[in-house]
Amino acid sequence: MPTAAQRIVQALVVNGVDHVFCVPGESYLAVLDALADVPDKIRVIACRHEAGAANMAEAYGKLTGRPGVAMVTRGPGATHASVGVHTAQQDSTPMILLVGQVARAHRGRGAFQEVDYRAVFGTLAKWADEIDDPNRIAEVMERAFAVAQQGRQGPVVLAMPEDMLAEPARGPEPRAVAPARAGLDPESLAMIGARLERAERPVVILGGSGWGEIARDMLDRWLWVHHIPTVLSFRRKDLLDNTHASYVGDLGLSPDPKLIARIKSADLVIALGARLGENPSQGYTLFTPEETAEKLVHIHPGPEELGRVWPAAVAACADVSAAALALVTLDPSRSAGWRPWLRAAKADYDAFSRPIATTGRVNLSEVVAHMAEALPEDAIVCNGAGNFAGWLHRFYRHPHLPHPAGPDVGRHGLRPARGGGGQAGASGAGGGLLRRRRGLPDDRPGAGHRGPVRRPDRGRGGRQRLVRHHPRASGAALSGAGDRHRPEQPRLRRLRPRLRLLVGPGRADRAFPRRPDGGAQGRGAGPDPPHRRPGRHRAGPHPERLRAGRA
Repeated sequence: MPTAAQRIVQALVVNGVDHVFCVPGESYLAVLDALADVPDKIRVIACRHEAGAANMAEAYGKLTGRPGVAMVTRGPGATHASVGVHTAQQDSTPMILLVGQVARAHRGRGAFQEVDYRAVFGTLAKWADEIDDPNRIAEVMERAFAVAQQGRQGPVVLAMPEDMLAEPARGPEPRAVAPARAGLDPESLAMIGARLERAERPVVILGGSGWGEIARDMLDRWLWVHHIPTVLSFRRKDLLDNTHASYVGDLGLSPDPKLIARIKSADLVIALGARLGENPSQGYTLFTPEETAEKLVHIHPGPEELGRVWPAAVAACADVSAAALALVTLDPSRSAGWRPWLRAAKADYDAFSRPIATTGRVNLSEVVAHMAEALPEDAIVCNGAGNFAGWLHRFYRHPHLPHPAGPDVGRHGLRPARGGGGQAGASGAGGGLLRRRRGLPDDRPGAGHRGPVRRPDRGRGGRQRLVRHHPRASGAALSGAGDRHRPEQPRLRRLRPRLRLLVGPGRADRAFPRRPDGGAQGRGAGPDPPHRRPGRHRAGPHPERLRAGRA
């Protein structure tokens, strides 16, 4: 007869879990032993910190659409992992956190590292509970997978008392969970069609999680056929290819003021999957309740999000993919008249996303634009939630792939690329937590040096911290938008060895070609100034310089 720990692992296997991210702890050793029995089915990734394990699980859920699973020990291990749980809740990411717990007989006595997980995680997770009865493991685990994936997706936290894990599990075997999906009701679809027939300046805002590939492809074509300007919500730039004819920008950090004005002037706004929270609504100033009551069509899988902030002319609770498949059946007769409206919005986006002139020796708009050219299409770009991420939001054009792995709320850091693609990252305070035990770029000498980085729309008063893809980057203050410009950047060539490590010498060489004398091409590029030459460093040459010389 299997033990409770083996039943838990069996539930993971039957529901398609192939990775578990953890910091091993004595409170759930029985589960680790059960995982050792299925090495061909589940790969266990041991992390150096519980926040890193939870962040990895959250990133896994965001990139795959399946629940990411993390395991941590009780007490401090669980509170460390709460960072990733909060991110999953903010980003609507399916995730399951399994936490060790004190023995059932010791609860309520202030036992070593005892925590009431229902109380602590009750407001952070979609559901927090404790497995008290080993005979109910199948029931509880099936509910966990259902809750994490149904409606607005999010995290589930389950505590596992240490003594329970060793007991025999006599209950039924766990089954695979097929999450329930709600469709768009015909009445709402008819109301949306009627409003499209009357609209002169429509805008679609896409966001949220749980998108299916077929639905996205069909929606892409529908938007293109009907010339509807399409905006992506905060951190959802991979929902639509950024070179799509209907893509006109995103509601992230430092968006185009012309895009904000265009959305304000729209007479119909269809928000599909987007919550329209603080960041995409620019601090809840993008609309007024009176405006949304007249022109907003809000479709979201979570009924609790409808009417939460914005009253809508049409509010519908539906799965995003099901709603998209319903929308593409509409054929508005006046869509040809929307071409000038789309053409103007597209021109504004193209102008806003070109590299700009900056002061300082490093122009981050040029760096990000070069990254977009040099990195492979399936590269995963990771960044935190600070204002410095505005450089990526504005100047990096994402393809139609699960591409950005950044959080809506900070503390995400860097993660390794999946598949054959490379990785690139920009992170702020706490961003180094998402690391495996060894082998990531920020474990190498010279990586992760901090330098002030400013948001694209800020002057010298708006300092931010750290661009990990360019250590020792100096501040870059905006001096005004303009045509493509390459200021003096004598040390820009130091990015080239890092890109070599990511994508190979061919792509990096094309992005950052060298002059015959070994310097980086571009106006003003040349040898380092005297105060930056290796001989003038008291402690010898910087490790990054040594690495660049060996590349």
